Amino acid sequence: MSLNMDKVKMKLDICRESLKKGYGSVFDGAFLNLFCFDFFDFCRTLHKFLIKINEEEEALGDVYLSLTQIMVCIKYLEKTIQMEIKRVVAISAARQHFLDRLYWRLEHLWSCITSLSKKDDEKVANIITEENSFVALMDFILEQIKPFTNYKDDDLKLSTSIETNVSASMERAILVSTQIRDRVNIVIGHTLAFANVALEADKKALSALSQTVLRECIAWQTECQLGLKQPNQYNVSNCRVKASSLENALYKLEDFINEALLRLVYRCLLDFERFSIEKLRILMNQCGPDDPTMDEIVADFDVNLDRTTQIGIFAVSFAPNKQIGTLVRNCLASFESLDSCIIPSLYEKGSGQLYSQLLECHFKEEVKNFKTAILEIADSQEFTVCFYDLLNQYLKDNEKNYNSLSLQEIIQMGEILKQHFLLPINQKVLLKRGTCFESFKKFCVMLSECQAILQTSECVNTKRVIKRFKILRSQLHRLIKGLSDDINDYSEMFMHSERESEITSTGIKSSLSVLSKSYEFIPSNEGRKSLSPANQHAKDRRRDSLRTAMFRRQKSAKTEELFNSYKNFSESLQITDMFVKYVFLSKLLFKYPEF
Repeated sequence: MSLNMDKVKMKLDICRESLKKGYGSVFDGAFLNLFCFDFFDFCRTLHKFLIKINEEEEALGDVYLSLTQIMVCIKYLEKTIQMEIKRVVAISAARQHFLDRLYWRLEHLWSCITSLSKKDDEKVANIITEENSFVALMDFILEQIKPFTNYKDDDLKLSTSIETNVSASMERAILVSTQIRDRVNIVIGHTLAFANVALEADKKALSALSQTVLRECIAWQTECQLGLKQPNQYNVSNCRVKASSLENALYKLEDFINEALLRLVYRCLLDFERFSIEKLRILMNQCGPDDPTMDEIVADFDVNLDRTTQIGIFAVSFAPNKQIGTLVRNCLASFESLDSCIIPSLYEKGSGQLYSQLLECHFKEEVKNFKTAILEIADSQEFTVCFYDLLNQYLKDNEKNYNSLSLQEIIQMGEILKQHFLLPINQKVLLKRGTCFESFKKFCVMLSECQAILQTSECVNTKRVIKRFKILRSQLHRLIKGLSDDINDYSEMFMHSERESEITSTGIKSSLSVLSKSYEFIPSNEGRKSLSPANQHAKDRRRDSLRTAMFRRQKSAKTEELFNSYKNFSESLQITDMFVKYVFLSKLLFKYPEF
């Protein structure tokens, strides 16, 4: 252990000793002042150690998280002590809660520091066993499969070298397909975990898309293995077709998860208001602890926390910088700590009610931070389009069967979109794009008018109410058009204007026949052993600017139909190309016979 590590450990041990004094202190904050002084001294020593660490180290994020959590716990431990002194009553449960969290975070912080101090060869085992996020795995799979869907017809030397190394190429394909199969299994696990908390309307589609991805992956792996088992029956074009089918299935799964995730964000942020701790406390006093209604409400509260976790996992992956990523992780860590104690605290009496109030204050602050972080990460255009889709659906439902409560719900979702654009970073987006700011102001006015007409809906014809919401939709439509730089029509946001760009977006190359046997392939990046190169490619693929396109929609509509269409007509397309070349050559020979 280096000299720096010895100093860090010594300072951390001093912090532990200072913290232990808090377990026996009541109405006295002297121990906390001492701990803060020792912790500040520790942080100065830790900073000297961290500046020598590579910023790309994953464990560095855990260090930031632990430090942030320690600061949060110090803040609320101080509030607990102040409330004890003010009310002249010991709030033992709150003191115990925050002291335990502080002590655990110090222990976890030391384990993170120890991990950072290890040599690279000692970290390999941890990287291999570490569970990767959906986003990182998806990027890596798409990067790995890319060479198996490309054609190398323009390089004669490459084609010749491939023909002499067919066996090696097949072995490489088998190896990569096996690796991708393992990662696809983890991706499916992430998808099903998300499906468990997704909106009911999205669960069936997520399950079906997961099955499609798994089926296509198995088909491609089987086709690759056929090359070694039965070389005479091996067809490289068939292998390409199945690899392209898997690629398309992965893109479709990713697209749908992005859209379902946006819808879930609106629902989750809305339910934070519906199932607030304050409302739960009021209902608990009215219904009593044994009332079945209370069990249902608590279950809904728990489901919303589970949804928050899933949204947060994706948000961390798409965070534009470590500060926002750490903020989201800090919120998730606080929710996890509060999950087991905040509902039971509502049943407390006497000083236990003060404990409940402290936890409620903590919970509300984390909800506010989480909401701000998610709205900052979310892409403005896609977030607005999602609300447009939701508004459309609500209007259709209300035209068939009018329900003022559902319209009130969509208004609350509109307020969430409004809060998104009121953030300074998103206001810059409005100001940069022509008439966007004016469109947004008109949208806000119409949102207020819709809210007002709902409050007097009993005295107003329902058709007038629906008409007002349709005007809101038209204002939203103008806002979307303003947010899209190169798109003049709303429908074009979901489809490419040219067929060629659609085919390219699916990963199919339009210049060659998928069924052609004259083109072989060689997988690239054979030496890749980690996710980092793929992650770098993913950043280029996903992020066009510092603002993260969270929950980005892939604008490749009807990928399966395009693929089938291309597969059916690709042979004739190649014949057409050959015919054009033949006509050109004939004219050339006719004009210059001596040629």
